[in-house]
Amino acid sequence: MMEAKKLAKRDYKGANKKQKFEYQCNHCKKWFKDSEVQVDHKIPVGSLLSWEDITPFLQKLIPEGLDAFQVLCKECHQVKTNKEREER
Repeated sequence: MMEAKKLAKRDYKGANKKQKFEYQCNHCKKWFKDSEVQVDHKIPVGSLLSWEDITPFLQKLIPEGLDAFQVLCKECHQVKTNKEREER
């Protein structure tokens, strides 16, 4: 997860002297400060609705490979999450 965030990072170019870095949303391609982005599982982890869901949930929670995660702004992440919930 940290590597995905590292790959989406660049030095901040704005006027705010306190902000050192900004991160690019993988969906909308805009740049955001750290508190406005979230690391997303590209393949949905799912939800815990029963005891049977625990093992598959945990197996998907920590996938292998850099391509398993992406950085999304909070708005794009919410849209993706809502779409995944509708599809279930």
